[in-house]
Amino acid sequence: KLSTKLSIPIPVSDSGTETLVYDFVFVAEKKKWLPWMDIAGKFEIAPDAKYESITVPTVDTVRSSFVLESLLRHHCKTLFTGPTGTGKSKIIYQKILEQLPKTEWEPICITFSAQTTELQAQLTVQDKLVKRTKSVRGPMLGKHAILFIDDLNMPEKEEFGAQPALELLRQFCDYGGWYHENAFLNLVDVTMVAAMGTPGGSANVPSTRLTRHFNVIGFVPYSDDSLKRIFGTIVSWWSKQHSLSAVIQKIVPALIEATVDIYATLTQ
Repeated sequence: KLSTKLSIPIPVSDSGTETLVYDFVFVAEKKKWLPWMDIAGKFEIAPDAKYESITVPTVDTVRSSFVLESLLRHHCKTLFTGPTGTGKSKIIYQKILEQLPKTEWEPICITFSAQTTELQAQLTVQDKLVKRTKSVRGPMLGKHAILFIDDLNMPEKEEFGAQPALELLRQFCDYGGWYHENAFLNLVDVTMVAAMGTPGGSANVPSTRLTRHFNVIGFVPYSDDSLKRIFGTIVSWWSKQHSLSAVIQKIVPALIEATVDIYATLTQ
């Protein structure tokens, strides 16, 4: 039980728009609810940034990144799933390669394909870990490894319907390790994170014996407001970099609005 009763209502919009609990995060230090974008900080694109490296934060990406870090710090397995182009892998790569301190975390990144075998996956992971004892593998002492599997559901199914590479991971989730050369190897201080697209085509439906171990976070296509923020930020940056006239820069919002409207019409 809480020692004191908290009574901090979620802010309600004055404009009358619907307010959801998912639109806010409770910041314990300030003892108040804040919109997700308030914890993201001010975003500016560097003048020499490359287009392909630009990631404009939105409510969806900030929220998913926050939840991912919270789960990682509690060593909980996490699975991001959703349609292609929703930023699943980008959020994870950005978190484990750029934002988490390298003195505490050691990322191990693998991308699965239809041809990935269980032996390839096993040897790739073991090569990135150090030998602590004869039967124990793990990251360097003092660190915690993050095993990121991208395109988790891509390995091809064998004749009996199983995906051997995923069965290897399932064994790790169930027993904390796997067999190698007739001996069981314990993998310690390793937390698994995965991302996969919507099943269909070459992407398969993974076994629930594996997915039951994960905290599953679903992604949906970007909302119109998110698309306008992304494209508006990038186009404004580009127009300033090329010193476009103020007259042209004024029509950027209308240009973005029209582009998003056309996109929404074509995707219906």
